[in-house]
Amino acid sequence: MKNRSSEIQLLKNARNKNHSYNASIIIMLAVGIFIFFLPLLKAGFLNWDDYTYITDNEVIKAFKMENIESIFTKSFLSTYLPVTMFSYMVDFWIGGLNPEVFHLTNLLLHIFNSLLVFILAKSIFDQTRTKSGS
Repeated sequence: MKNRSSEIQLLKNARNKNHSYNASIIIMLAVGIFIFFLPLLKAGFLNWDDYTYITDNEVIKAFKMENIESIFTKSFLSTYLPVTMFSYMVDFWIGGLNPEVFHLTNLLLHIFNSLLVFILAKSIFDQTRTKSGS
């Protein structure tokens, strides 16, 4: 009986170490991405489509129900981008036409997506390793 309880304790310890290791990787990944892209917060708007989608877009400049409805029911410049346009609306509501707010939102979304990719890849790798018996 004692041998069985020590095996269970060893498994719990291994699981805790694995969770700590994963948390460390996630934190390092998030901090690394943030530091790498931090200089972009000081960049202005780009002359690609930022003026069309943000600075000259009156729909995102007023947080009104009719504008929210417009964002989710109509295309903008032949492109249907409801989540993007709503994000721009929230960014404008928070900081006006301050490009740092828009860039910070993009940076946080990039970090979040990178962490999701890590978690998905780890999950797939762990399942593959478990099925192969390694």
